[in-house]
This record gives sequence, C-alpha cells and structure tokens, in this order.
Amino acid sequence: MTQNPIKGYATQGFDCEGEFGVVVDEVPMGTSPQDALGLVRLIVQIDDWSLRVPGPWEMKRGFGFVQAKPSTGFAPCAVTHDELGEYLQAGRVCLPLQVAVNGRQVGAPHGGEMDFHFGQIIAHAARTRKLGVGGVIGSGTVSNAARGAGSACLAEVRVIEK
Repeated sequence: MTQNPIKGYATQGFDCEGEFGVVVDEVPMGTSPQDALGLVRLIVQIDDWSLRVPGPWEMKRGFGFVQAKPSTGFAPCAVTHDELGEYLQAGRVCLPLQVAVNGRQVGAPHGGEMDFHFGQIIAHAARTRKLGVGGVIGSGTVSNAARGAGSACLAEVRVIEK
C-alpha cells in the first residue's frame, strides 16, 4: 500500500512558496551571469513546498534541508523566451505570480522585483559544478516591497496578517 505523502504535513508546518523557475541547457562550471542567461531554455512556475517544523532541527545538524523539503510542484506547462516576449526583461519574469490557496488568492507579487536575475542565480549554482541539460533553477519565493501585492508564501501571509 502506498502512503499518502500529504498526510501529516498539517502538523509539520506545511508551507508553499510560489516561484518562477527556468529549465537550462548544459551550464559549464564558472559560467558568467550574462552567459547563463543565454542557456535558459524554458520558464515555468514552481510551488516549492517546505515543512517549517523539521527545518530548524535539520539546520542545527548541518545537513541542510532534507526532510523539510518534501516535494516541488510544477505548472503543467513551460514557456519559451518568445512566448513571454516583452514580459521577460533583464533575466526576470515581469508579471505578477498569482498565488491562491484553496481557491482564495493570497498574493500576486510581481516577478520584476526579484533581487537577483536568473543569470545571477544560475551562475551562482554553477560556480563549483556544471549543471546538466534539463536542470531546473528556482527564483526563490517571489516577494515585493509593497505588502499590498500579497505574498507567494504562506508563512509570509501569516506575518502580514499579524
């Protein structure tokens, strides 16, 4: 019998984090941020799941997140540079990321406010290793300085509400 992976997450501080992501071609180790942008093949939306309860316990042990990062969800389709057109600027998806939980919108933060563009993120990941064809790199949780945009992260939504 297969166990339901969602069961028990409610007691583990389940959180979702809306992100934009890219699928890359092979990225050589040491690639510059500018060259890394040219290796992006597809852009996709990501729902990066986190379990907030085991996170601090794991971090204290020095292994990083393993149990606290159970799965990642991906949009059912990805798009190319051409399909995004003018909405892909300076390595950022310049569109709001619509985030809803159980049908209720919790945020629409704009990807144009990403602290780092995808070239910088990819180059950082490839600093000490090459990245294989088809590798997926996430932007990190999309967030905006203006709180009126809402959030792409449930923990941040809770903080804003308080």
